[in-house]
Amino acid sequence: MLLLVSALAFSWLYRLVHVVPRSEGTLGQYGIAAVAFLSASVGLGLVALGYSIHDPVEISDRWRSRL
Repeated sequence: MLLLVSALAFSWLYRLVHVVPRSEGTLGQYGIAAVAFLSASVGLGLVALGYSIHDPVEISDRWRSRL
């Protein structure tokens, strides 16, 4: 789902930026770019980790007292 959001945001941003006449980037365009980048980053991270993202990990004795 995050990759779909990213693709839609990138396509929307592409259409906004390539409209004639060109101008400097607006705050909205920077916001769309941020949403696209973050959703692509998180989406690809979840794809790479897959189901192992919720696997339990062993915590060292050194850090157990702080939890």
